[in-house]
Amino acid sequence: MKIILVRHGQAEDETRPDSARQLTDFGQQQAAQTAEYVNTHYSPDRFVVSLILERSRLYLRSSRERRK
Repeated sequence: MKIILVRHGQAEDETRPDSARQLTDFGQQQAAQTAEYVNTHYSPDRFVVSLILERSRLYLRSSRERRK
């Protein structure tokens, strides 16, 4: 079993908590590239995500699109 830990990409305004910040355009690009890399080099059986849903959705959406 392999466990891959991924933290979100670049987010705006570092003075606020993670849950209050949105990903920058670059951060969204980083999330998409990470999803592509993981799906190219591994065959994930499942994803365990944090409660910060928007970032998790972005990564999972990118991941699913890469698998098609």
